[in-house]
Amino acid sequence: MKLEKLKILSLNLFVIMFKATTLNPYRLQRNLEEVEIYLSKPCGSSFPLCHHVLVWLISIFLIFKFLAGYMTLAANVIALFPILTEALPQLLIPPLLAQAFDHILLNSIEVVLGYLTLYYFAPTTNSKVSILVIFLTAMTIKIVIAIGTLNIYSDFYQHLKKPIHRGHESFESLPDHEFFIKTIKLN
Repeated sequence: MKLEKLKILSLNLFVIMFKATTLNPYRLQRNLEEVEIYLSKPCGSSFPLCHHVLVWLISIFLIFKFLAGYMTLAANVIALFPILTEALPQLLIPPLLAQAFDHILLNSIEVVLGYLTLYYFAPTTNSKVSILVIFLTAMTIKIVIAIGTLNIYSDFYQHLKKPIHRGHESFESLPDHEFFIKTIKLN
């Protein structure tokens, strides 16, 4: 269990440090201002409101991503206690939920918004398919890594929730020959 504890502790500390360095309100403000500038090209006469709707969707997404980053940071700080003490497995549930929301759900929404942006604002470029393939590959790698991280957290949660006891009262966990020896000694 030492290796698993070290693995989840280093993973948790990496996520805390990464989130602490990337969460910057000035960067959020700059990103929100750049959305309007980058998407200033009109969508065409067939979709008069698509520009405004897409700007709103991307702006709301950026705000949710920023808030989810703070939520993940706080949940991972809370998760340090059960990782270090191997007690209170309920405190591992917030990081599981926060990371599922931040890294899986919001990355999936980012794929959809990236496709819509590429579809409406670059309909005639020849490199649209290659940009989409690179974007989908990067997002798929991020989602797969997030699922792997969630598996590590859930394995540790299950280990804390249902530890294996090797005492006299738990004969179910013993192999058959040890069960036979324990029953003879008890009689």
